[in-house]
Amino acid sequence: MPYVYERQAEYWTSRQIEEFFLDAGFEVLVFPLTQYTEHLIPADFIFFDRRRSKLFGFQYKALYHNSADFWLINKEQHQKLAHFPWIYYCLSELKTTRDYRVALHLARIVETKFKFPEKLYLKELTGNKDLIYSRWGAFYQGLERCTNGVQVSSPEELRNFLKPQNVPDLPWELSKLLVDTFIVDFESRHSVHLSPQLYGAQDY
Repeated sequence: MPYVYERQAEYWTSRQIEEFFLDAGFEVLVFPLTQYTEHLIPADFIFFDRRRSKLFGFQYKALYHNSADFWLINKEQHQKLAHFPWIYYCLSELKTTRDYRVALHLARIVETKFKFPEKLYLKELTGNKDLIYSRWGAFYQGLERCTNGVQVSSPEELRNFLKPQNVPDLPWELSKLLVDTFIVDFESRHSVHLSPQLYGAQDY
């Protein structure tokens, strides 16, 4: 049983990322992830500067409790995430809904390239060189330094990062994986949030 349900932790954390970018002086556009096409984002909104445009995404995990605290990792999902190096696990440490306003601060961000465990224990994130995590502030600084996320230099490159193979228009695989996706241009101070929580008309 999770302390806080995953979709709750996802919603609160995702909203606080948007708020962070707004507080940092970015304009933020939000779209349903399944409605993404290369023409959706206005051409003059993201400049795709080679050094200053970044793509990153989060797969959220809720904290469970038993004899020890842990996050459940889905094997098939974990294998698929290996094909998207710009996606990270965002491991929530929320233990009560009363802390919803600090959800972003109570999250650990981890690369997905570690060996699959069915359960990732909280205690394993201390001193494990394969499971180095960061908090949001350090992760954001890594985006600025180009050590986190991937650099995107053109709409075509963005499409290739987002679109799974053999899918002509929409990143359905990302939608099925519930990946919260962000495109950030540090030069123009613009950001696009492609949210798996929003649904387009074609999804009904």
